[in-house]
Formats: sequence, C-alpha cells, structure tokens
Amino acid sequence: GQFDADSAVDEAQLVAATMNRLQYSAMALGNHELDLGRPKLQNFVDQVQFPILAANVDWGSENDEQRDNAVHKGFAPQVQIPLGTNNDVLCLLGLTANEPNPLAGPNVHIKPELETWRTQLQAALLSSTNNCTRTILMSHAGIGVDRQLEQELSAFNQQYAPRHQVDVILGAHSHILLPSQLPDDRAPEYPIFGTVQNNYHHPAATHAPRLLHVGANGRYVGLLKISWDSSTKKMTNLQTGVLPLDRRHGVQP
Repeated sequence: GQFDADSAVDEAQLVAATMNRLQYSAMALGNHELDLGRPKLQNFVDQVQFPILAANVDWGSENDEQRDNAVHKGFAPQVQIPLGTNNDVLCLLGLTANEPNPLAGPNVHIKPELETWRTQLQAALLSSTNNCTRTILMSHAGIGVDRQLEQELSAFNQQYAPRHQVDVILGAHSHILLPSQLPDDRAPEYPIFGTVQNNYHHPAATHAPRLLHVGANGRYVGLLKISWDSSTKKMTNLQTGVLPLDRRHGVQP
C-alpha cells in the first residue's frame, strides 16, 4: 500500500493494520512512502510486523545531525524465511526507485539500483554466511530498470547457479501487468490464477529470472506458485496470475 503526500497518519495506521492482518512477510519500499516524510513514515514502520526492504536507501551518515531521528529502524536490505524441513531458506531482496524526493528529507539518499545490486546485494548472496537457497528480488524500480536487472541476474545465475540464483523479480512502479505486457486496466485479458497450468518454462540457456508486475493502486492481488527441487536447488515450475479486486470478479471494494 502506498500513500499520497498529504496522507493522514490515520491512513498509514489503517494500511499497517490491514497488512499485519494479511500476515505480510515483507514489502519493498515504494516511492510514495517517502512522500510521507520521516515522522509519518516512521509511524508506519513502527506499526508493521514485518521488515521493509530498501537496500539502496541511505538514511544518513553517522555524522548527520538528524541521524538519531533518521528512519532506519525496521528497514533491511533482505529478509530470510525458513522453508519446510530441508533447511531451505527463501531470501527476499528489496530495491526502490532511484528518484529524487525532497519530501523524504535532506539526509535521505537513494543509490542507483544496478549499482546496489552489483556492490551490495550480489556480495551478500555470495557471502559465506549467506544461508539462502532460494532468492526473489522485490523491485519498485520500474520496468526499464527491471529489464536491466533481468540481464544482470541472468549473468549472475549462469555463473553461480544452482547454489546462488535469483529466480524471480517481483516488479512495480510502472503500473503494468507482466508477463501479459498489458496496461493494468485490461484485467479481463490477463490470466486468472487457477486457469494457468505449468505456464513457465525456465530458459536454461540464459538462466533468466522470471519478471512479473501486478499493476497498481491495489486493483489486483498477484498470485505466484513456485516449485523447487530440494536436491538440485533448481526451480522446476512456476505458475502466475492475478486476482482483480472489483465487482466483476465477485470482490466488493
């Protein structure tokens, strides 16, 4: 859930309560969350019961006068989630859009997404202390940057798979639906989850991650079902779809 610049604190409280009730595991920071400014954003961060992923946001150096009040508690570059009983761990990485935002505060600096992947996230995945056996990148950078990330991750996967591999990019910010490549106001033409079976064939030659976008403004819930082979650590199947949140599909707003 994103907010407008003039959002009231009550709206942030409502969104936080809803997301907590839905048991979110994590969320990637969006550009409009920064519109809130530090106090309101901190209010939201303090209420949610999950980490907010923003690896490319620098909230201020140790020498900044506002460091003690900087919004950094509750943020993380990644989160690790145990899977099943085979000691498998799903890692979620997060990036936000590298766009100037004066409402965020003078000491908030957003680093380029590709630079952050190369210098920070890639190193974290290759670290000897990394326990990730499955990895998904949550990106609020937009389709242009996501396409570049897709190429970078393809090369990374080809070199380091299957021990280190990013299987999926969950993208946002461009208000489109992928893989259909339709504008997000054409939901009837997009496959609804349950009607798509085994629709993913991993391009082994390129090791490309699957790139998905799910529209904007809470009009859809994206649905993603992934199967991995625990012995080979490879993704064997992926199913995708969206659930439109409107009366046409039996959902009351």
